[in-house]
Amino acid sequence: MNRIIVSLLASLILVLWGLGTSANPIFIIDMCLWICMMISAYSNIERNYLEFAFGLAFFTFLMGREFLEQYSLHSVEKDFPKSINFHLYICILISLISFWMAFSFFNKKRNTNTSEKKTGCTAYYKTVRKYAKLIFLLSMPFAFISTLIMSAIVFTVGYQNSYLVVSVLMENFPVLYVFDKIGIMMPTCFCIYSATLPDRRDFYKIGKIYLFYSFLTVFEGARGTFLINILVFGAILAYFQCMRPNEKWFDKQRYARWAMIGVPLVMIASVAIKVGRNGDDWRKMDMTEAITDFVYQQGVTGLNLKRAYEIESSIPEPVSGFYSLEFLHSGLPARLLGNKVYSGYNVEHALEGNSMKFALAYATMGTEFLEGQGTGSSFIIETFYDFGYIGIALGSILYAFLFSLLHRTSRDNLLGKSLAFTIIGSILWATRAGFTDFLQHLLAPTILFVIAFIFILAHRKKHVVSV
Repeated sequence: MNRIIVSLLASLILVLWGLGTSANPIFIIDMCLWICMMISAYSNIERNYLEFAFGLAFFTFLMGREFLEQYSLHSVEKDFPKSINFHLYICILISLISFWMAFSFFNKKRNTNTSEKKTGCTAYYKTVRKYAKLIFLLSMPFAFISTLIMSAIVFTVGYQNSYLVVSVLMENFPVLYVFDKIGIMMPTCFCIYSATLPDRRDFYKIGKIYLFYSFLTVFEGARGTFLINILVFGAILAYFQCMRPNEKWFDKQRYARWAMIGVPLVMIASVAIKVGRNGDDWRKMDMTEAITDFVYQQGVTGLNLKRAYEIESSIPEPVSGFYSLEFLHSGLPARLLGNKVYSGYNVEHALEGNSMKFALAYATMGTEFLEGQGTGSSFIIETFYDFGYIGIALGSILYAFLFSLLHRTSRDNLLGKSLAFTIIGSILWATRAGFTDFLQHLLAPTILFVIAFIFILAHRKKHVVSV
């Protein structure tokens, strides 16, 4: 069926449903815009997968909670004044319009050089692939052990208290810190390995390990991380399908069927894990309620955005003048600029760390923040605080441009493609995290080391062979 007809029908359903539940008119427009963007992206998902993935993450982390409340599928946990709700709906509208228009523009200018389909067979690509795969396998046990330790801590003390316990353990047992840092290399190496366009059989061997690792993160209570990892895996398959159209990498009908079965199961399993962790009665667990509660809890960013607007004057001023420049206060940039690096849930980090997620948590939660609880952040919260509504539009446009780099990067620029793959997850997570978290991740010493190590070794071998 023509996507325009489907979009009109879906929008009509949302409008009539929203009117029936007295939903806010602006939010009804937000929902119609979102569903039209998703249908448009799905109609050519191999080309527009990142647009679809961004929309899915955007709804899950920001719009889902409000959707359940506005469409009478969940009770309202906290009432806010109309002006604050209006602010949220306008932020959503600006971000969706900006991202959709920018992605459509940048995606038209993508690199369509068909010779790129054969690039993965070059000696240089094979060398990078070999080293990335080797480090992936070497770091795998450390990633698994770190995840299992974190899961055990979450089951013992609960998710809210786990961060404080982990920070104390890492201070007293440096080996845990080392394991964690080595384990972080695994997802990055998977992205570099994927950028080399490996053959189908070898990719799925490594891919299954990556997916199993992603599944284990659910037991940490990191349901959002699991979703992002799955979306990154899908982005890689969609990219392969574009580069090798004669091979069957991405079957959207097949994956849609899997999603219809798998997503509810993951939601129910996640809630079941929470029930077991809290020692609640299994017989009282309602499946429908479990699914709606999952969506409601994941959409906490909308609540945080309202809180940030409500107490904007109480949020500590950023040290650098902009919360969107948080990456300058961590990793390599902080060391080069001489900025002090703060860690942990303490007053100094909230006031001096130039981090919205810590400043907002401290301003809204007080002593609960000092006990290890947080709120998270959002690129929308940070760009609005720094630059107003125009900042939200510019931030969304930037993300659309960064996504387009995956196809715009030269066929010979393997490093560029590796970096593009590496930041996909951070940008998809940005709805619930910081605006420049993708730079913070990319410039972390461990990530920089593994990227530099792989490519320097590959270049040296290339040079020796050529000589």
